[in-house]
Amino acid sequence: MADKPEICGFCHSDKGRETIYVGKIEYGTKCLTCGATQQATQREMKQQVREVTQVGYENSPIGIVSRMLQDPYKFFTGKKQKPKE
Repeated sequence: MADKPEICGFCHSDKGRETIYVGKIEYGTKCLTCGATQQATQREMKQQVREVTQVGYENSPIGIVSRMLQDPYKFFTGKKQKPKE
């Protein structure tokens, strides 16, 4: 069964599907013929997040909020803010 291409539920084409990624996480697939998208299930996305992120305090909700509160500019932009002279 794995050798058969996925069939589009909208146009019933079997030409294949393109995988859509959001960062490193697989979000869903897109039909190459008509462009219809299919989102991955919540369970599949949670498993992908667990595979990509490291387990620990930094990636827990409390760790993320504490990093954001320590330096909000760096958290959202990834750069240190230049001090005003």
